[in-house]
Amino acid sequence: MILISLLLALALDRMVTRTKYWQSAVWVRAGLRKFNISAQQDEASRRIWLYLFVPALVLALLETYVLGGFLTFIEQTIVLFITISCTRFRDIYKFWIQAAHREDAEACDLYERQLHLGLLGKRDKKSTPDDGTRMQRLLLLANFRYFGAVILFFIFFGAPGALFYMCVREAHQYYREHQHAAARVTHRLLFALEWLPARATTLGYLIVGHFSKAAGVWLETLTNTTNDTADVLWSVAREAEVIDDEGSLGYSKAAALAHVQAGVRLAKRNIIFLLVVTSLLTLGGWLA
Repeated sequence: MILISLLLALALDRMVTRTKYWQSAVWVRAGLRKFNISAQQDEASRRIWLYLFVPALVLALLETYVLGGFLTFIEQTIVLFITISCTRFRDIYKFWIQAAHREDAEACDLYERQLHLGLLGKRDKKSTPDDGTRMQRLLLLANFRYFGAVILFFIFFGAPGALFYMCVREAHQYYREHQHAAARVTHRLLFALEWLPARATTLGYLIVGHFSKAAGVWLETLTNTTNDTADVLWSVAREAEVIDDEGSLGYSKAAALAHVQAGVRLAKRNIIFLLVVTSLLTLGGWLA
């Protein structure tokens, strides 16, 4: 059931043109605006936890006591389809590729800033061009937050787990964009939720990439509790795909394009690897 929901949701994500009502940010942000979290830190912490946790709890209760097997399958597929919605970031990536083919450095920088703002909720203060490292870091993070982490939460905690992660992810972006005091709460929560999935995802990078070169870096991340998710993903991916960032002085958009696409291919192979692992767990009887 879990494997079929995953495959169906991923297929729909590629085939269906989403309206705004199938975007995760629309629902979470609408609820946050109505919830009106106070700027007082203690009160904000309690109310944010309540808002983020209750939807997942209600969904878990519905699956347990109300919905049958087939309705649960439909509900899980719909929830998963909404949680992996990253149409805006995918479009920005497409526009960036077109600009890179034209060697339009100004347009590429603009799209990188848009992705940075949309993904991290803050403006990118770096103005110097690079060899694609900045764009690749953002795309690895986007792939992780909208696919890798969601799939892992769905596999181990079902639709309620994926829904809870989605709420935390979108709430943090919303509060970062508005420079809200509540962003400190969501940042700590998101960091805690992503710590283990980020290490699991980078383990996939080792297996689908160059294991021997990246193994040492991956082992170092296991004892690191300070680096954020983007740093962990990039540090391992750089070695797994043998991407050398020392060539940024010889800057060209053709080189940046190759640099970015190498990371995207690595992330895509890792998603396929997750699906293979899910299918093996299903065949072995460990997953329903």
